[in-house]
Amino acid sequence: EALRRLAVELGIADYVPFTRRLPAGALLALMNIADVCVNCDEVNAMNDKSTMNKIMEYMALAKPIVQFELTEGRFSAREASLYARPNDARDFADKIVTLLDDPARRARMGRFGRDRVERQLSWVYEAPKLLAAYEALFITAPARAGSRAATEPGFPRGYGPQRPPSSPESPSSLPKSLSSASMSSWSSSSFEV
Repeated sequence: EALRRLAVELGIADYVPFTRRLPAGALLALMNIADVCVNCDEVNAMNDKSTMNKIMEYMALAKPIVQFELTEGRFSAREASLYARPNDARDFADKIVTLLDDPARRARMGRFGRDRVERQLSWVYEAPKLLAAYEALFITAPARAGSRAATEPGFPRGYGPQRPPSSPESPSSLPKSLSSASMSSWSSSSFEV
């Protein structure tokens, strides 16, 4: 309520809708009409080490982003985002205005983000890395320790570790359980741009 009152006091209430929680379809429709998307999570120890889902969603929708300088946010978004000084609201606002004033830059940043999601961060590329980490934990590490777990890794039947593809450009070398035909990638199938 305090924010609603502030919007009225500032004379911007007609331009600042307070939607509360939205169903997925309504949220997607709203995100699709945005010129700039923001991640205003403050810089702190937790946020610095976390990639927020909204960053991936914005990139999948080819939206330029403004966020504070966060390690994981920068790793994920790279050139798809402008980065404000840590917890500096004025710099954050300036970055938003910078993008609103530059449609060509917004388009370039959006294309970069969408391409990064499709070619580097979608599940078809990330799953082999996760499986390799599991293999290192449950197969390789116990084998080095001489554990019985090396021969009985504890994976459910049919879900043993798989080798990652030889390169990110060759998703066809994935095991059938991870092929694009058997798994939908949220980055390219859940959102329409």
